[in-house]
Amino acid sequence: MTVAKHESGYKSARTLGAAEMLVAFLNTRPHADKGEGLFSSSGPSTGILSDFAAGLAQAGPADRASLRSLRDALALTLGAEGSEAERAWSEVSRLIAPVTVRRVFTADGVRLEPIGGGAALSGIAAAVQTVVEADAWPRLRICPNHKCDLVFYDATRSRTQKWDSYDTCGNRANVSAHRARQQERQAG
Repeated sequence: MTVAKHESGYKSARTLGAAEMLVAFLNTRPHADKGEGLFSSSGPSTGILSDFAAGLAQAGPADRASLRSLRDALALTLGAEGSEAERAWSEVSRLIAPVTVRRVFTADGVRLEPIGGGAALSGIAAAVQTVVEADAWPRLRICPNHKCDLVFYDATRSRTQKWDSYDTCGNRANVSAHRARQQERQAG
């Protein structure tokens, strides 16, 4: 992770890459009609985790429990405000505390290199830091369609994306609202 001489902003390749990995990680949580899978006792932990730690073969049971707790704490930060947000971020900080890094100086700048705390946990901590430093964390949202509940990254300039997919979730909500208004007019 580069500290100096890096792209910044919500649409930089670095921020978008980190956000994409976090969206995939957060979407492993039970949501809509999908149960726990990735971090269940028998579920695979490759794929998503390899985005955060190249070469990670499989997280053990203790690692899965820790990563599941971190995932759930990060999900609580989405849309949280005030003391609720403070509690959620405090839990994230507690769970990421085992990650240790060192500064590596190069001709291109300074980067932080994880040296302890587990490869996947270190990678997730770095991705969270990247998104937070770009002031882009509020762009991570949960789709308001409760049959979906997927996390998405709002890359619009106006920060107005409401649905993870307008074609499915947004369109369905609009059609449903239209039909409700029609029924109300007919009944009234």
